[in-house]
Parts: sequence; structure tokens; C-alpha cells
Amino acid sequence: MLASLDELATECVDETARAQIREAINCYQGGAFRAAIVAAYVAVCFDLIQKLRMLAASGDGEAKQAVERLEKLQDQNDRNNHQAISGLLEFERGLLETF
Repeated sequence: MLASLDELATECVDETARAQIREAINCYQGGAFRAAIVAAYVAVCFDLIQKLRMLAASGDGEAKQAVERLEKLQDQNDRNNHQAISGLLEFERGLLETF
């Protein structure tokens, strides 16, 4: 049996990820389909990064390296290092393969 979108949103463990997926659902239900796609993509990326952080905190070495790389790139980006953007985009492109 198919679950409603609202029921599926409750399965998100992280509160912030759940709020983001609810935003995507609201966009979809309001007929803003492009916005729903973008919001869902952002929610999935955020959720995967949160899961990566949880794995790193539990001692997973690969996850720890990935989180350290992400934080280094974010720090460089915060300091207006324009080369960090390409690194962040590369990280995002490889996010699904990380899992």
C-alpha cells in the first residue's frame, strides 16, 4: 500500500531534514513542482550529510574523512576562496556514491 507523503516525512530521523522534506511536500501540494524538486534535492543532500556526520561520530573512518573534507571546503568557502566552490560541487556530486 502506498503511504502518503506526510507519512513518509515522519520517517526522517533528523528534525531539520524532516522540516526540509515537509517544505518540498508543501511545494508539491501547492503545485510548485519545480520548487518541490529543488527542495526535495536539498533535503536529501542535507539528510545524507547529517547521516555522514552521525557515522563519523560513531567512529566510521571513511565518514570521518568525508566530513573533514567537507568542513575544510566549507571553511575555505567562508574565507572567500573561490576554488572551494568546485570542491564543494565535487563533494555534492559524489554524495550518493559515498553511501
